[in-house]
Amino acid sequence: HMGLESTLLELSKRFYPIRARKALTRMLSDCVKCKILRKQVLKHEMAKHNAVRTTLAPPFTFVMCDLAQNFMTKSRFAGRQTMKAPALVVCCLMSGATAIYMMEDWSTASVVQAIERHSCRYGFPLQFFVDAGSQLKKLASVSYSIFDLTTSLRKGFQCEVIVAPPKSHSSQGRIERRIGLIKAALEKVSETGLILSFLNWETLFGRIANDLNNLPVARASAT
Repeated sequence: HMGLESTLLELSKRFYPIRARKALTRMLSDCVKCKILRKQVLKHEMAKHNAVRTTLAPPFTFVMCDLAQNFMTKSRFAGRQTMKAPALVVCCLMSGATAIYMMEDWSTASVVQAIERHSCRYGFPLQFFVDAGSQLKKLASVSYSIFDLTTSLRKGFQCEVIVAPPKSHSSQGRIERRIGLIKAALEKVSETGLILSFLNWETLFGRIANDLNNLPVARASAT
């Protein structure tokens, strides 16, 4: 009951099996004890994954959100007044699809507006997984609050906001990876230092999200 490869290795120490893999596969698949052991191993491995990662649901039903910061913007195409503005990155936990939305400032109202724009296109999510945002507290003009965001979403849209533990970067690893890919894409096109209008940033983020969503979910192999 040690598995196919281990059983084949032990047989090879005493015998010279010829085409034994197919016969062993059939025997192990019919073994009741091997089925019980495989079920226990599967239950132990799947316990590491959240239920929303395996629940069949439409795209963007369970999402992870985070803010990508410090994009130099201007109010209009030919304007001269510049400012720093963040972007909201939304990642589907089931399909891995990514959506990026430009925001005017760090306020909770801007976050809710970006979520509304996302919901008008894909439908409103049931659960939001967000970071505690300790890096946002370092900014002097922060008016973004997890408590205000939770209150707004629960009151107006009946959804649940799940806040990650502080300093728990591994729990937000999927969205952090997406933000890293966005920064890499901006460096590749050499547009990190440019000052663009809000619509220009929105268009550029749409192109980047399209490129990220075109990546294959899995890579096929010979096995």
